[in-house]
Amino acid sequence: MAFTCIFLLRKAKGLPIQGHPLVHSLLETRLFLEKIRPIDKKLQYQIQKLTRVTENPADGVGSDDKKSHEADDSLKLRPNPDMLITKFGPEDGDGVYRPPKIVPASMDETKTSKQERNASRKEKQAFRQALQNVTRYKAKLEDRARREEELFTRAPLSSVEKKQLKHMRKPGCGLSGLADSFYDDIKSLPLEDGAGGPETPFLDSDGGERKFKRRKRRH
Repeated sequence: MAFTCIFLLRKAKGLPIQGHPLVHSLLETRLFLEKIRPIDKKLQYQIQKLTRVTENPADGVGSDDKKSHEADDSLKLRPNPDMLITKFGPEDGDGVYRPPKIVPASMDETKTSKQERNASRKEKQAFRQALQNVTRYKAKLEDRARREEELFTRAPLSSVEKKQLKHMRKPGCGLSGLADSFYDDIKSLPLEDGAGGPETPFLDSDGGERKFKRRKRRH
């Protein structure tokens, strides 16, 4: 502080300060202050604590105010293991470990199990795949009908296609409603090359073939 006053006095009088030993002393003091600044910040709490104790020397040792201050200090300064350990009474000091009682949790019946979710996912995937197969087969039949119209001839169905039709017509398959739209288009078409023959094949309700013979006319 004295060096600062002398420095200001020489500046006020207009005296030169370059090369004066006062400048070196001020620089040294500034360097010391910068070095001890982190230490001062670390010791700030302890300094304030000691200052508070010095200002209030009349407080009793066993007073509630002091206990509250000690509790606050222990939390602010460092962890206090004594405050983390549960205090047991004399009746609980038998030294036998007793695990805490766990209350059983009730299972929510509305939640589906993992197996049910997997089964539902598989059913949806199977239905999606079957729907794609029906759409693909319907497009194939429409392409067949277009080619028949262009060539003015009937194209017979193969045995594999007949099995697919029979499978999709089953009630348990779940796709009978999806296939009704194009069954109506092909049920009146001959499935085999029966031009000139007496028999005409049709699909019955189970997807099988049913043949009807031509009736003889009575004279």
